[in-house]
Amino acid sequence: MLDSVWFILTVCLVGGFFAGAINTLAGNGSAITLGIMTDLLAFPPQLANGTNRVGLLAQGISSGFAFKKYDKLPKSGFWPIVITMLVGAIIGVILAVVVSTEKFVAVYRGMMVVMLLILLIKPERWVTSETHHSEVKKPIYFYPILFVLGIYGGFLQMGMGLFFMAVLVLLGKYTIMETNIIKLVAVTLYTALVLAIFAYQGLVDWKYGIIISVGQAIGGWVAARYGSKSEKANQTAYYLLVTIVILVLINQFFL
Repeated sequence: MLDSVWFILTVCLVGGFFAGAINTLAGNGSAITLGIMTDLLAFPPQLANGTNRVGLLAQGISSGFAFKKYDKLPKSGFWPIVITMLVGAIIGVILAVVVSTEKFVAVYRGMMVVMLLILLIKPERWVTSETHHSEVKKPIYFYPILFVLGIYGGFLQMGMGLFFMAVLVLLGKYTIMETNIIKLVAVTLYTALVLAIFAYQGLVDWKYGIIISVGQAIGGWVAARYGSKSEKANQTAYYLLVTIVILVLINQFFL
């Protein structure tokens, strides 16, 4: 029995670490933590969804301190993006409380296929370290897309970071690391709100949520430190993105 407890504790901490690192540099780290909660801990979908937000909040705060330490947090121009996502997330979490997440599996699979195609076509758009977001006029559908992503993030979260990055890199002309930092601010703020709503509904297991969050906070800090100091951070994030999307598609369609 004791061995079983230590095994679960180790998986939660290690899984949380990798989820935090992956979320900070790319996205879809929630696939790891949600998998641990549903497959190992046997949480029902809504409880796993709510508990997952504990680690996301811890990771966001930890990564934020690391980016701030290395003076990488954006100075201006990102609040309209954050507020749009926040409003969408409020609607998304209301849906999550009353609608089963299983209904969106088919939509998620389709979006991941599109995401892989986007990543593989003209990869130079992703690996550049030159930012052009202040020079580009955002298309009229830029903020509506972010609003929809906010709804999705409030509802499920898994994969949201990948889709968010595609919008900011391809439409907003931000670099991958700039996008990661803006994503960090947006997700951390709306996660605090979403977590409060899930907790009010009794859909958070604090014990396992806190255990996993320790690993996520450490992973987020390590990845943010690397992203702030390495000149190859954008390239690393791109290859990590492609790998994650391919693994997700293999899992969704063949396993």
